[in-house]
Amino acid sequence: MITVILGTSPYPFCRAIEWLSTLLNNGKIEEPIFVQSGVTDVSTISENSLVQTDSIISSDRLIDIVRDSRFVISHAGQGSTRMLVSQGASFVLIPRLAQFKEHIDDHQLSFAKATHQLG
Repeated sequence: MITVILGTSPYPFCRAIEWLSTLLNNGKIEEPIFVQSGVTDVSTISENSLVQTDSIISSDRLIDIVRDSRFVISHAGQGSTRMLVSQGASFVLIPRLAQFKEHIDDHQLSFAKATHQLG
């Protein structure tokens, strides 16, 4: 299973869902996906039989889902990243960017770059 974590920011992260939709429609992903979507509209992927979504879930449930996942795609939130590291998850970070109105600034990009340098 692949898990996608978009966090609880009040800003939608449509770019991540568009990318995921493209991968699903092109057959690049052929395994179950769980998406924690926050406020992001997931209507373009929610009818796909491989996709399960929930806007907000408890930390304990998210940790259980991450433990059951082969791979995690996450926004570059510090809390989500710390949880992924603590669980030994295999993950990639996708920073929210201000130019797409996904956040107020590009702090997630700076954080993701710093995280990458740490391995």
